[in-house]
Amino acid sequence: HLTLLAQNKTGFKNLLRMASSAYLEGFYRKPRIDRELIEAHNEGIICLSGCVSGEFSRAILRGNGSPELDLNQAMDVARWFHELFGDRYFIEIQNNNLDIQQQAMEGAVDVAKKLGLPLVATSDAHYVNREDAEAQDVLLCINTGKFRTDTNRMRMDGDEFFLRGPEEMYESFPGLEEAVKQSQLIA
Repeated sequence: HLTLLAQNKTGFKNLLRMASSAYLEGFYRKPRIDRELIEAHNEGIICLSGCVSGEFSRAILRGNGSPELDLNQAMDVARWFHELFGDRYFIEIQNNNLDIQQQAMEGAVDVAKKLGLPLVATSDAHYVNREDAEAQDVLLCINTGKFRTDTNRMRMDGDEFFLRGPEEMYESFPGLEEAVKQSQLIA
């Protein structure tokens, strides 16, 4: 749950090396990449801190009413990645109208301000158009071997996981317009 983007040909080769190693050496039910592998192959890669399931956001959300503790842990995570990637590291925020994303975003904005790191606004997109949500749900059921009527199954909350246009992104991040612009600068 970390976003790694190839900045150039070297970065692309490094992503391929990490993906191959993840399948050949880091496989544990799913392919995995650890910090050691990222350290060895970070050149030419842009790193975003990831979604709410990522290490950075999990540290923010870990809380139970102690935001200072969580922000300290999140700052430690951000510092490690910033030391490794330098100006190629960005604190990622998302807003698909989920409470958990709102909580993570508040903490992420605080950490970015305290550490002087740039924010980038992204969207958790699983299908192109909003009206594709039902088809995505059917495909998810097929993939997991479940029925849509199963109450205890993996599902997406709502129909907010579509590919947003620029206007929709700016509307989703009021007051954080620079973070939205940052995605275009990275692209």
